[in-house]
Parts: sequence; structure tokens; C-alpha cells
Amino acid sequence: MDLGLLVPAPDRADGQAIPWSGGRVVLRSEAAQVRATLTPGTTPRSRSLQASPQGELWRLAPTVAFFIPPRVADPSRRLPGEQLWVEVTLPVEGPPRPIRLGVKRGAGPITPLELR
Repeated sequence: MDLGLLVPAPDRADGQAIPWSGGRVVLRSEAAQVRATLTPGTTPRSRSLQASPQGELWRLAPTVAFFIPPRVADPSRRLPGEQLWVEVTLPVEGPPRPIRLGVKRGAGPITPLELR
């Protein structure tokens, strides 16, 4: 399955989210969450972002692959009120690498999925 990862848009000095730039970003871990920062010399060029109740999110490209056994049901098909989350590692270069999937129900904790 291909995962389109969303990360919170970084804030400008005035506290507003930076519009999606279409440029390269650097990912880092902050308070157990992935944050994106524009690479130096990159300037915002467009408003191609996704909005969510938590604020503005950036969709990372390219998508990342997560392999599941053929006999396992598609974990992306969730009930209303559920969100699919992915735990990733952040290599020095390249896209995030998925480790495992989990489900968040409402404001509750993320529960890892058993996919074996």
C-alpha cells in the first residue's frame, strides 16, 4: 500500500502556518511528532495544502510504500471517526521509512495494528 504522509505546516514568526511551497523540506522529530521545515533558500509559491480540524497540513511527496501480507484486510479502510496513523523513522536523507501502522479513535491514543 502507498501512504501519503501529512505533516503539520511549520509556523511563521507571526504564528500563522506557512503555505505549501512545492519545494523541498527537511523533516525532524519534535515532541514525538514529525515537523517539516522549508530548506534554506526556498520560498512559498502556492497554496496547495490540505486543511484539517487541527490546522493546516502538508502532504509529502513522493508517497511511501508499506507492505502488508496478502491475507490481511486493507488497513486504510477505517470506520467513521477513525484515523490511520503511521510510525516512521527519519533517515538523514530521503523520505520517511514506515515502521508500523496504528489507529486513532477520536481524541484517544494511537493503537498499533497487528498485521501478521
